[in-house]
Parts: sequence; structure tokens; C-alpha cells
Amino acid sequence: MEKMYPPVVNSPKTELTELITDKQTEITVANASVLLQGEGIAVLGNGDAAETIIYTSVQDNVLKGCVRGFEGVARAWPVGTRIARNFTAADWRAAINNIQALHEEASSESRKPITLQPGVQIVKTDKQTVFNLAGLTGKTVIDYDGQKGLFGVRNPYVIRYGENLLPSFYEWTVHSNAKVTNPNALSLVTAQSTQELSYYDFRAVIVGQKYTVSFQGAGKAIISFVDATNSAPTRVIVSAATPVTFIVPNGTVYIRVYVGNLISYTDENNPSTYTYAAGTYTFSNMMFSIGETVKPFKPREDSMLALQTDLYADPVTGANADTVFERDGQYYKAKKWKGLTLDGNRAWVIGDAAVGAGVRQVKVVGLAAGAVAASGIVTKFDGKIVPQGSTGNTADTNAVTAAGDVYIAIPVADSGWGDNYSPTQDDIRAYFFGYKAYDANTITPATAQAATTATWTGTGTKYWVQRVGAANFTQSAPQTSYVGYTPYKLVYQLATPTVEPIVAEGQLSFIEGDNQVEVGTGIVLREKATPFGAYINAINAAGGTSNLKNKTTRILAVYKSGMRDGSWSLRPHVFNGEDYMYAMNLDVDNGFPYTVSYITRDRSPVASFIGTYAANEKTLLLDLVDSVQQNNARLSVVENKKAEKDAPAWITLTTLSNGWVNRGNAGDHLASYFKDNSSIVRVRGVIKSGVVNTEVFRLPTDYRPDSIYRFPIITYNSSSVLVTSFVSVSPNGSVQIAGNAGNDYVIIDGIEFLAEQ
Repeated sequence: MEKMYPPVVNSPKTELTELITDKQTEITVANASVLLQGEGIAVLGNGDAAETIIYTSVQDNVLKGCVRGFEGVARAWPVGTRIARNFTAADWRAAINNIQALHEEASSESRKPITLQPGVQIVKTDKQTVFNLAGLTGKTVIDYDGQKGLFGVRNPYVIRYGENLLPSFYEWTVHSNAKVTNPNALSLVTAQSTQELSYYDFRAVIVGQKYTVSFQGAGKAIISFVDATNSAPTRVIVSAATPVTFIVPNGTVYIRVYVGNLISYTDENNPSTYTYAAGTYTFSNMMFSIGETVKPFKPREDSMLALQTDLYADPVTGANADTVFERDGQYYKAKKWKGLTLDGNRAWVIGDAAVGAGVRQVKVVGLAAGAVAASGIVTKFDGKIVPQGSTGNTADTNAVTAAGDVYIAIPVADSGWGDNYSPTQDDIRAYFFGYKAYDANTITPATAQAATTATWTGTGTKYWVQRVGAANFTQSAPQTSYVGYTPYKLVYQLATPTVEPIVAEGQLSFIEGDNQVEVGTGIVLREKATPFGAYINAINAAGGTSNLKNKTTRILAVYKSGMRDGSWSLRPHVFNGEDYMYAMNLDVDNGFPYTVSYITRDRSPVASFIGTYAANEKTLLLDLVDSVQQNNARLSVVENKKAEKDAPAWITLTTLSNGWVNRGNAGDHLASYFKDNSSIVRVRGVIKSGVVNTEVFRLPTDYRPDSIYRFPIITYNSSSVLVTSFVSVSPNGSVQIAGNAGNDYVIIDGIEFLAEQ
């Protein structure tokens, strides 16, 4: 755009007070106030000989930085020559050219590239607009952020915080004498002269950034800058109707904003000089915004794009990375790698290799389907890398075959298995749940845990001791792992990359001006939650029925029947020296389902979000039209999925475990299961020939009960005698034929239960 100068009404004139040459760049006039101040344009003389000049500044009555002959010919001018801000050919030309440029800009699509880096940052945009994702690339890191193991980019997210960085008072930790009168107002009535403070912790701070805080009411707010030692050496006091701008000092980890009954102080950085008093205090319309401009109150409205997926790459070179792209409103992953957890829920069996001294090979058949042979990298429970190697005789090695079989070589120091002992499937599963076998008749649990030689040779009384942490033991084969144990992890490359849709939530938008943006990983979207009384994630409550699946210090939202429920107070707390966050609501309605979105405490590597945003009105309009089309497409997909859910299909199992097979007679159902739109799972089939009291198959996640279910079944033994027995379905999805069942054939029809995990 060409420079355009403002007019001066009626174009008043002044005169030169001295003769000037054609080269002179500082010109003295009688009254510079009638000309444009600062940078400007003016005309010397009149008629055909007039000269247009531009200048950079005005000091007293001197025009400085003059460009002579900007239009017309530069020449010498005598004292008394007329000079004025006239309309010039340059004004006309700039107006015409700029109108043409604006027309051309508005007639074409224009986007600006933007890269959102890991962490918290300020992003400035000149329009309110929408972010369009162009690229998100995976990575694999060995031992990340003090954690041992293999880590990909797990559940990446980007949040644009609202223009107001403070949430409603419902999300604050509120003092017992304070009351939230509406989402943006809090009152405190106290008869005490001791401190009674409510507070909120804002953790997405940027050191060195300017922020401004303002509010209405009667009281004072304390802005406390908390460092890594959990102390606050620097504080700022804000009074009602007196906004304060501050710069976040070095060393700040988070900002804690207090409101309460503070009335005076002598040193705002020294709480011992604070005076608190009885009385009534009110706080409303608190505004915490970027920069030093006091902005009118707005409720906090964040914008977010969150993806539920794992993104990997070659752990050594970073090549062949998984990538995310968007098409027609749906996000997809170009998947080149796959990560798996190797725990006791896998169908482990003894390997093919002969027994090696101090090492035992185990395997899972077909687990890594579609793998590039020898592409696997594994980490074990202690974070140690288990590379590709000769699993028949070299401990702590792995092998992934082109057929998808996964082999692991386990050292005797970890398993406890003697060279002459052939571990059962229960033994192998127990090992991958984090346990070590030992003879309880000859050795204590603690000694067995620490032993580097065989602790179980097949004779005696077999117990299992935890491999990690306290030497807790069990007399029965473990069916699950325990807190503190980290299972083996495998990452391998796919021979043929695939494209798969991924779960996503939200659409990232920017406000005009400064945006505070956070890019991270570890977001969990709408996890089912069961309130324990008035609480969700109350980890210090007996029973732990409300606990989320992952540890968290940041709950983002609680949803009731799919709609955000703003009546929950989100509160940080410490239990047994461990930080966490819980949600509290005194009006829980257990007749409705609740879900929670949160960010896990344990993080994974973070990748940049690369994209564009609309740079002009036409592109904004195109984005709006595109968004409407995408929403219609999504609605069609939802309707189609609902139709599919209303008419579910049976999932047939052609391969079973532990010798079990489908009988396959005319009229038999093959072993199969399905889930209806009420989340009721049904199982049917006629099977035979397997080992009784072992697993037949395993139901996937979202098809499992929350506790063990047992169902009566009809079985026949080898003499064709009917034997009634039962089938058990466990929370880990394991389906077993139990009791004294016969295995000539078994009818598993009529099994049904509610899927709750």
C-alpha cells in the first residue's frame, strides 16, 4: 500500500521565513501548526511552478528531512513564499492505487503461514480468524523428561487462551466463607481479622511478558509470582477499579491470583506486613489480559484443537515420521509406525529357540502385523533399551519378523525361571505384569526380588513377587500389574503405511491482536468419570471410584450428558506429597453420565503445529463456507454411524487361544460378539478342544465389564456327557471357560453384560 497523508481542513497557508536553495532539506516557516505534524506533505508556491515536498518531522517551525521535488521541480524559493497542505497529484495517485490494490487483495484468496512452537507463546494476528492445520509430524524419543522408555508424540493439543486469562469463579479454590454469586462475581462476608483468601493458579505464564489485571468491587487482589521452590518472592497488589500492569519476573513457574479480606500493607512483597480485617468484600468482572492496555471485561473463552493419537518416527534418524493432515473436516494420520504395550494381556507363549543358559525366549504370534522385519525397538520395565538381536541366546533383545511375530529374550535375573523349567502361559503373563516367580518354601520375597539367579525351578510352592518397588507377593497367578510398574513398550515400522481417521475435538481460532497459545501433549478427551459423592478424581478418598485413569494436575472441563457443566469447581491439591487436581460439585446428579477432559501429568515429546490463517476478507468467507460444508459432512457421518450402531454387526473370531477352536458343525455359530447402542455386549458360539480354565479370547477396549462376570454354560466331555460349568469375563477382557467344564464342545450362547470400560 502507498503512503497516504491526512488532509488539513481548508488548506491554510503559511510562509517561508528565509530563502531556501533547491538542495535544502530543512525549511523554516512562520507557523508550522497549520501543516501536518510529524510526517507530512506540503506544496511550495502555486501555479505551474509549484513544488511538492514531503518531510519526516516538525521541530518548532522547522520542517526536517525534506524530500525536494517529490512532485514538480526542486528550486530556490524566496522569503515569504506560500506553503500549504494542498491536495496533490500524489494524494490522488495513492488513493487510486490503494483502492486498486485493496480490490485485487479482496478478489483473491490470501493466507499467512504460521508455526505454533512447543510451549507457551504470544501469537499476533491482524484479524479474528481460524487456524488451518497444514502439518503435524511425529517423533520418537528414548528417555524423555526424566522418564525411562520410548515416547512418541501422544495426544497433541494447541490451546488459544481467551482474551481474559482468568476463568469463572467456579474454577477457583474458594474460601469457605466466600460465595460465588454468579460465574463472574464472588463475595466474602467475614467476622475475622485473619486472612480469608480464594485463589486461582494460572500456569501458562510467559516470563518477561506484560499483563494487566483489573476488576470491580470492594477489595484487593494479590498477584503472586510462584517459583520452583513454591515460594513467591514477588507480589503485586491490585485495588478495585485501579488496574495494574506488571511484567512476569524471571523464575516464575505460575501465577496465583488471590482475592479476599486484605485491606492494607506496607511492603507488597512481604506478606507479614499485610493487614486483614472483618467486613464484606466483593469481586466481579476480573480481567487478566495480555499487554498494558486496560480492556473491557469479557468472560474467558478458550479455543482448542486436540487430537487423540500417537505419532512416531525413526527413533535414531527421525525419518519416516507419522504425519497428521485434515481433509473435509476430518483429521487423519499417515501412519508409518506403530507403538504397542507389551503387558500380560498379550497372548504370550514359549518361544521356538532351545533353552539358553540364563535366558528364555518368549513370543506373541502375529502381534506386529504388517511390520518391517527387524524394525522393532523395545524398552523394558526399567527403561532399558531392548534392541534387535539373537533372542535365542542373548538376554534383553527383541526380534520382530515380517510375519508380525514378536520375540523377547528374558534374563533369569528378571524372571526367576531356571534353565530346566518351561514357563507356563500364566508364568509369562505374570512376568509381563511385573512379577517374578519363586519358591516360597526356600526363599523370602525380598531375597527373590533381588536374586540374579533362578528362584523357581518347578518344584516347591510357587509364589510371585513384584519385580519393582516393595517386595509384595501373591500366591495366585497375577492377572494385572500394579502401581509403579511400567510395562514393556514396542515401536515398529509398518511395511505399508496406512491412513486412518483420528479422534479430534475443537477448532482453533485466533482473536484480533495478541493471542496466548499453548502447544503440548497428553490431553485426554471426555474420559468417563464416576463421581464419588461430590468429587471426581478424589485420589485421597477411600475406594477411589472417582479416579481418572491418568494422574493429572490440570482438569480442563467436566461434561454432563455431553454438555460442558460449569458448576464444577476445579481444585489443585496435594496428597502424600503429590500434586493433583480434583473436581467438586455439591449438586451431582448421578442419573446422568459424566465425562472429563484433562491433561496428563506425565508428558511426551511435543511437536509444532504448522498451518495458515486467512489474511483477507475473501479468505475468511471461504473458510466460513468451508466450515459449514465440513459440519454438514460431519453430521452425515454421525448419522451414518448412529445407523450402524443401531444395527450392529457380529464380530467373528476365527482364531482362538490355548487350543480352543470353533466346532464348525452345520448350524453352529462361530465364536463372536457384538455391542448394541445401549452398550450391551453379547457373546455366542460353539467351541471345542481347548484347555479348560484358560483364556479363549480377549475382548477389546470398550467391550469390557468393570468387574468379573460369571455365566452358566453347557459343556460336553469326551464321553458326550453334559457338564454344567461357567464362563468368566474379566475387566481386562479375558473370556475363560472355567470350572470342571468338558471340552468336547462348549456352548457360549446367552452371555451378555454392560460394557463399562
